[in-house]
Amino acid sequence: TNPKASAKPRSKSTKRGGGAAKGSSQESHEPSSAPPGFRTRGGRVTKPTKKLNTPKVSQ
Repeated sequence: TNPKASAKPRSKSTKRGGGAAKGSSQESHEPSSAPPGFRTRGGRVTKPTKKLNTPKVSQ
């Protein structure tokens, strides 16, 4: 209902909520449907199976 919120939609805030549920702060910046071998901001290639383990190990 806030005009300011509608003016600038925060995609990061929405993804951050989903990322927080998974417990990975790095993945929050990337889309959940990232394809295999998707390069994260940390420069690490996320594996489809170890998608949740990769950010925890890098930290």
